[in-house]
Amino acid sequence: MPSTVSVRITTPQFIPPPEPSPVPLWQFKQSHRPLESAQTLGSAPDVVVLATGLGRFTVTREWQLYIRRINYNMQPNNVWGLFGTQKAFCNADADPRQNWIEGKDLGATAKPQFDKDRTCGLACHTGVEEFSALQAIKNFGTLVKQTFTLKHGFVSFKSSFRALADNNVLRVKTFDGRYPPPPLSEINPKDNPEFYFHATIIYRDGKVAPFPAAAPAPEWGYTRNVVLMPLVAIHPILYPLHLTTRVNSYRLPYSV
Repeated sequence: MPSTVSVRITTPQFIPPPEPSPVPLWQFKQSHRPLESAQTLGSAPDVVVLATGLGRFTVTREWQLYIRRINYNMQPNNVWGLFGTQKAFCNADADPRQNWIEGKDLGATAKPQFDKDRTCGLACHTGVEEFSALQAIKNFGTLVKQTFTLKHGFVSFKSSFRALADNNVLRVKTFDGRYPPPPLSEINPKDNPEFYFHATIIYRDGKVAPFPAAAPAPEWGYTRNVVLMPLVAIHPILYPLHLTTRVNSYRLPYSV
């Protein structure tokens, strides 16, 4: 009697390509400092400093409740933990501070403040390319240093020198922290992801994961655990263009 052989055919799952973004997007490159810290500590917030010394964004009652709302599945104490004085965003603060998320210390004089303007590595934001003479001077200094230390050829130097006249900064589009947040019916993480970033940590091996205590946010299209933060500033942010990558569609930062 002839034997039968069972053959299983597996059809590869088709994954549609991401839809092109309706707005121009730039993905922000990771800073080397968090990975260096992770080598010692095991993990570190994967933050990218956009600007410093230009004024601090005060996280008012309205902004605290807004951040609580977009992270609606996280426990209130974990949302408040995002403003921890040694966490990542409010490092210069000291308690007590007004805590409207948990309803504590409401009579305190101090409020949480972002000591620097930050996003996280691999975040996607929008803006407008511009030319900055100050950035051109910085780029020229870097170019000269590379030419003499790495012995770049003269042709390469001339090509890079001509590029110094091109647009070299991104005027990043942010929420204006001088005012209360707009209604979520107008701007929200699902329809306008470029106005937010995922709070992430980086491990010693370079893998990226959400902050601890993250939770799903299906209202915004995330069934995986996420921690969302609005990109807020109280002054214009001009960020070096070479520290970003132009992308056609919104990308998530995770590798875990």
